[in-house]
Amino acid sequence: MESYSFLEHSYIEWLAKRIDSGLFKKKGERSRERLKLAAARNLETKGYHEMRVADITHDAGVSDGAFYVYFQDKRDVTLAVMREFVELLEKSSENSTEKTPQGSPSAPFEMVRRQNLRYISVGRANAGLMRCILQITDQEAEFDRLVQKMNHDYYQRITKSALKKNEGKEWSKETVLFLAYSLGAMMDELFRRLVIQPDKYLCEIVAEIAPSDAALADLLSIIWIRVLYPSAGVPEGLSRSAKELMSAIRSSDNAA
Repeated sequence: MESYSFLEHSYIEWLAKRIDSGLFKKKGERSRERLKLAAARNLETKGYHEMRVADITHDAGVSDGAFYVYFQDKRDVTLAVMREFVELLEKSSENSTEKTPQGSPSAPFEMVRRQNLRYISVGRANAGLMRCILQITDQEAEFDRLVQKMNHDYYQRITKSALKKNEGKEWSKETVLFLAYSLGAMMDELFRRLVIQPDKYLCEIVAEIAPSDAALADLLSIIWIRVLYPSAGVPEGLSRSAKELMSAIRSSDNAA
């Protein structure tokens, strides 16, 4: 079972499929995984602060005493679930970057669009857990460091790609890394306001100009390309709003 295959569904569905696969032969291993699954379900729906151990044991169909055989408290099981979730996100990101298409002027755009669409689709499928990342990093320094390291590694890969595609330009690694962080922060904040804590005004705008995740990925990828790969080509078949944005950028370039 591939470590990143949960992206086809959600992390919760991935956990359930892994338990059903027969991977865990020992009863204790299966019991621990069922408790993790129950915790993940409650984190997704209730969030960390509202979740109780009783909610987890009820969902898993075990006694409270059985829970404490495997975990110290709700913090312990939450960190076990969220560490695995974040590590899977990182592995899926690495896999996506490794599959970068080559040999065409639009290759950088295709790479960025695939990564942005992955971010949006995974986020929607795991919206409650994405919300929990915000809740837990605010309280758990070790988990916060893990998330920061994951983000940093991702932005390092983006930086390496951008520097390679823009050879000959006077770009320092630090400058490009800052741009990658800035674009990542844009994505995080936009996703927060679209899915985690919906801003109705922004949601109305996005529903009008980018009614599908693919259209939203197109639009965002135009921004990424403009900043990190200014010489890259753009493929045909983009969404209407992405074409409008690209046309506006080109008109501005010609005017300059």
